[in-house]
Amino acid sequence: MVDVEFRDLLLFGAFKAAAFWAIKFLHNSYRWRIPEKWEPAGRVSKLVFFPVKSCGGVSADKLVATQLGLHPPDNDAVMDRHWLIVSPDGSFTTQRRENSLSLIRVRYTSEHLILSAPNMKDLHIPLKVDSGNDIIHTRIWEMAIDGIDCGQDAAEWISKYLDKPGFRIIHFESLPPRCLNSEPSLQQITRETDKSAYNDLSPYMLTVQESLDDLNARLKRKVKIDQFRANIVMSGAKAPFDEDNWAFVKIGDTVFHRIKPCTRCIMTTIDQETGVRDAGSEPLNTLKSYRCREPWGKSPIFGTLMGIDSCGSIQVGDQVFVSR
Repeated sequence: MVDVEFRDLLLFGAFKAAAFWAIKFLHNSYRWRIPEKWEPAGRVSKLVFFPVKSCGGVSADKLVATQLGLHPPDNDAVMDRHWLIVSPDGSFTTQRRENSLSLIRVRYTSEHLILSAPNMKDLHIPLKVDSGNDIIHTRIWEMAIDGIDCGQDAAEWISKYLDKPGFRIIHFESLPPRCLNSEPSLQQITRETDKSAYNDLSPYMLTVQESLDDLNARLKRKVKIDQFRANIVMSGAKAPFDEDNWAFVKIGDTVFHRIKPCTRCIMTTIDQETGVRDAGSEPLNTLKSYRCREPWGKSPIFGTLMGIDSCGSIQVGDQVFVSR
């Protein structure tokens, strides 16, 4: 009798588990299904990709959107945020700690990534890193990720520029990406296909010019959109912060899904042309006065972080369609 009851209990538990996962699968399939109806929202006014995380961006008229981010049409080896500066203890380094990284300008050739900085000779990093170079382990926030060391010349260059020994530059090349859905805190808002290299979170960020205009109307000193370091800037929205309500974005044949709003930090206070942090912590303080939302706590939101459903090319002037 006990064995029968135990068997029935196991069967009931298995049935409940199967029902739970079936319902979850159906819910996610519906929630993440690419919509059939779209509404026009504006046009792409600016495209930027950032080969080296936290350094200067490269503006372009046209870019190719892939699962792991943007690259120029003429060179698929120069991907957005696929190079990273790490400190002597292996921690990833950004403008949050080293404001002067904003002054490093980046360009590329068919074979090299070229970094320029004040009072420094140009650094030429081969796009194909020596396969014998060390693998360096690091983390982007809570998630582990590796990189291939770019060599001693690159290490000496970045250490000299920062005037701190032991820094290195690593490259994400043919390595396992971060699977965002494997992080427990992100499982409710990401899919198993959402992956990234050295981005803070997702490989795409979109901002809206009308939202910046609304913010600037509240500031004594206006800020530029580049302080928000977005890949895609859109103009022509029917209202400021209309992007808060979008579930999907379509540009040409490329389709993105919204993961979450972008929560903002001290990096927004750094002038990207001078490397100087605003003494009054603007525009961050003003954003905190009216753009904090649950469940994102005390960090104000500006812009949208996105994953990709359908890869393709996007260019300045393209019409942007959205689904809510």
